[in-house]
Amino acid sequence: MGKTKVWLYAPGGTRVSTYNSSQLKCVALYSDFVLEQIQSTDPEYSTVDDVPYTGVQYVSFPEYHFLGNLVGNGIRKVITAEKELDAALSSAREKTVNHISRAKY
Repeated sequence: MGKTKVWLYAPGGTRVSTYNSSQLKCVALYSDFVLEQIQSTDPEYSTVDDVPYTGVQYVSFPEYHFLGNLVGNGIRKVITAEKELDAALSSAREKTVNHISRAKY
Protein backbone atom coordinates (compact mmCIF):
# COMPACT_ATOMS: atom_id res chain seq x y z
CA MET A 1 0.00 0.00 0.00
CA GLY A 2 2.55 2.57 1.13
CA LYS A 3 4.92 1.98 -1.76
CA THR A 4 2.41 3.03 -4.39
CA LYS A 5 -0.21 5.06 -2.52
CA VAL A 6 -0.37 7.57 0.28
CA TRP A 7 -0.62 5.84 3.68
CA LEU A 8 -3.48 8.03 4.86
CA TYR A 9 -5.67 6.50 2.14
CA ALA A 10 -5.31 3.01 3.59
CA PRO A 11 -8.79 1.76 4.53
CA GLY A 12 -9.29 2.04 8.27
CA GLY A 13 -10.16 -0.92 10.45
CA THR A 14 -9.28 -3.59 7.92
CA ARG A 15 -5.82 -4.94 8.81
CA VAL A 16 -3.80 -5.00 12.02
CA SER A 17 -0.62 -4.98 9.90
CA THR A 18 -1.62 -1.57 8.55
CA TYR A 19 -1.83 -0.15 12.07
CA ASN A 20 1.52 -1.76 12.96
CA SER A 21 3.25 -0.12 9.99
CA SER A 22 5.91 2.39 11.00
CA GLN A 23 5.14 4.33 7.80
CA LEU A 24 1.50 4.78 8.82
CA LYS A 25 2.47 5.73 12.37
CA CYS A 26 4.68 8.52 10.96
CA VAL A 27 1.77 10.18 9.12
CA ALA A 28 -1.18 9.13 11.25
CA LEU A 29 -0.21 9.82 14.84
CA TYR A 30 -3.65 8.61 15.95
CA SER A 31 -3.24 5.09 14.52
CA ASP A 32 -2.35 3.44 17.86
CA PHE A 33 -5.42 5.00 19.46
CA VAL A 34 -7.69 3.80 16.64
CA LEU A 35 -6.35 0.24 16.82
CA GLU A 36 -6.78 0.22 20.61
CA GLN A 37 -10.40 1.37 20.27
CA ILE A 38 -11.18 -1.26 17.63
CA GLN A 39 -9.65 -4.03 19.72
CA SER A 40 -11.31 -2.96 22.98
CA THR A 41 -14.84 -2.57 21.61
CA ASP A 42 -17.36 -4.80 23.36
CA PRO A 43 -20.28 -5.70 21.05
CA GLU A 44 -22.43 -6.53 24.09
CA TYR A 45 -22.07 -3.00 25.48
CA SER A 46 -21.30 -0.77 22.52
CA THR A 47 -23.36 2.26 23.56
CA VAL A 48 -23.42 4.56 26.57
CA ASP A 49 -27.11 3.92 27.29
CA ASP A 50 -28.80 0.53 27.31
CA VAL A 51 -30.26 -0.46 23.94
CA PRO A 52 -32.34 -3.48 22.83
CA TYR A 53 -29.63 -4.77 20.46
CA THR A 54 -26.00 -5.83 20.48
CA GLY A 55 -23.21 -5.28 18.05
CA VAL A 56 -21.07 -2.61 16.47
CA GLN A 57 -20.90 -1.32 12.94
CA TYR A 58 -18.50 -3.33 10.85
CA VAL A 59 -18.82 -3.55 7.13
CA SER A 60 -16.63 -6.27 5.70
CA PHE A 61 -16.82 -5.70 1.97
CA PRO A 62 -14.05 -3.80 0.20
CA GLU A 63 -16.36 -1.42 -1.66
CA TYR A 64 -17.55 0.18 1.59
CA HIS A 65 -14.91 2.93 1.52
CA PHE A 66 -15.49 3.62 -2.18
CA LEU A 67 -19.23 3.92 -1.66
CA GLY A 68 -18.74 6.11 1.40
CA ASN A 69 -16.57 8.46 -0.64
CA LEU A 70 -19.08 8.43 -3.49
CA VAL A 71 -21.98 9.40 -1.21
CA GLY A 72 -19.80 11.85 0.72
CA ASN A 73 -18.85 13.64 -2.48
CA GLY A 74 -22.52 13.96 -3.35
CA ILE A 75 -23.23 15.50 0.06
CA ARG A 76 -20.30 17.88 -0.41
CA LYS A 77 -21.85 19.05 -3.67
CA VAL A 78 -25.14 19.74 -1.88
CA ILE A 79 -23.40 21.69 0.88
CA THR A 80 -21.43 23.77 -1.63
CA ALA A 81 -24.59 24.36 -3.70
CA GLU A 82 -23.19 22.52 -6.73
CA LYS A 83 -26.12 20.09 -6.74
CA GLU A 84 -29.66 19.80 -5.39
CA LEU A 85 -30.22 17.26 -2.62
CA ASP A 86 -32.65 15.05 -4.57
CA ALA A 87 -30.28 14.94 -7.56
CA ALA A 88 -27.30 14.07 -5.35
CA LEU A 89 -29.18 11.27 -3.58
CA SER A 90 -30.51 9.90 -6.86
CA SER A 91 -27.05 9.96 -8.42
CA ALA A 92 -25.47 8.28 -5.38
CA ARG A 93 -28.14 5.57 -5.42
CA GLU A 94 -27.70 4.92 -9.14
CA LYS A 95 -23.91 4.77 -8.90
CA THR A 96 -24.10 2.52 -5.83
CA VAL A 97 -26.50 0.08 -7.49
CA ASN A 98 -24.31 -0.01 -10.63
CA HIS A 99 -21.14 -0.59 -8.63
CA ILE A 100 -22.66 -3.32 -6.46
CA SER A 101 -24.14 -5.00 -9.54
CA ARG A 102 -20.74 -5.02 -11.28
CA ALA A 103 -19.20 -6.50 -8.12
CA LYS A 104 -21.84 -9.28 -8.37
CA TYR A 105 -23.33 -8.86 -4.87
